[in-house]
Amino acid sequence: MSKNWPRLTETAQAAREWGRCSSCGSTHADALSLWQECDENDRPEERFLYLCHGCSELLIESHPRLYSRLNRWYPAPGAMRICVDCRHRDGLRCRSPKALFNGGTIGLAIDAQVSGQAFVDGTRNGRRTGWVETMFAGPPKACAGWEAPRKEKPKSELDGEIDL
Repeated sequence: MSKNWPRLTETAQAAREWGRCSSCGSTHADALSLWQECDENDRPEERFLYLCHGCSELLIESHPRLYSRLNRWYPAPGAMRICVDCRHRDGLRCRSPKALFNGGTIGLAIDAQVSGQAFVDGTRNGRRTGWVETMFAGPPKACAGWEAPRKEKPKSELDGEIDL
């Protein structure tokens, strides 16, 4: 497979923030879905984007890279509501040094309550298939990697400091 396929997480023209369509910038929360981007071998990566229904219909099927639509309240580091004011959030990506996917050794414990799992029988790309989906009872409540944003020092406090 080609490693030169563009990534929607990098090429989407609109906002890369929680609660906005990454393609058109729409904020209609009821029409937004969270999507996870996969690598060139169709393995899920820690790259997420929000798309409204219209943009997902237009972009996902025509795009050669695999994208998986995630369930509501799926624990997606960097793309969850609790990540909005975390200092490690970069767009919809988590840059926490604790995260295993960033080279950390601790990992991120995310407090998300699973309400159940179900086998879904349906079709994908015109073919009959089935898959297991995990449902969550509500949005994630906490993340072990969350840190408050750094506070900038007022200019008056910086005047007497000397960088060595």
